[in-house]
Amino acid sequence: MLSQAQEMKVLMLGFGWFFIPGLMIFLVVIAFNLLGDELRDIIDPKFQSEQRS
Repeated sequence: MLSQAQEMKVLMLGFGWFFIPGLMIFLVVIAFNLLGDELRDIIDPKFQSEQRS
C-alpha cells in the first residue's frame, strides 16, 4: 500500500481528496463569520452592516 501511495499516478488520480478538507474549513470559517455579523446586528441594531460602508 505504501509503494502504491508513492506512485505519481495514484496522487494525480486522487488529488481531489486534498482539497476537500481545506474547502470544508473555508466553508465553516465563512459560516461563523456570517453568523457573527448577524448576531452583532441583532444585539446592537444601531451598528448595522450597511451603515459601516
